[in-house]
Amino acid sequence: MVNIKAITKNELPELYALRQAVLRLPLGLNLFNENLEAEANWQKFGTYLDNRIVGCVMLTPLTKTKIKLRQMCVYQNLQKQGLGQQLVKYAEDWSFQNNYKIIELHARDIAIGFYKKLDYKIIGEPFLEVGIEHVKMVKQLHNK
Repeated sequence: MVNIKAITKNELPELYALRQAVLRLPLGLNLFNENLEAEANWQKFGTYLDNRIVGCVMLTPLTKTKIKLRQMCVYQNLQKQGLGQQLVKYAEDWSFQNNYKIIELHARDIAIGFYKKLDYKIIGEPFLEVGIEHVKMVKQLHNK
């Protein structure tokens, strides 16, 4: 059964393993070489399947009304099953309930279509981040 909830401090090693496997290893990078202390106060949500974290997303405030969606990923063998969509919608709902009006993100080239389906719009020109092309995308949050 799939469940989405906040990730606890005790679950951070499981979160890091997911991010390392999906977001860093394919780029030849090591998450554990990065400063993870900066993430201490970010909101972290996980998609749980059989009590195991299989997807994650993190949120960090930019202003009182704008929040940034970061580190979104789902294990590759579980992608294209709607888990990522559910996770982003959960993050959007949480953001709206906490008075954020705009959510933004940096999408990897391969994820642009995913976010477009969720009504995110590209802002500006492509740029390099972690050695690969990204675009900034934003969405106005509304009551559903």
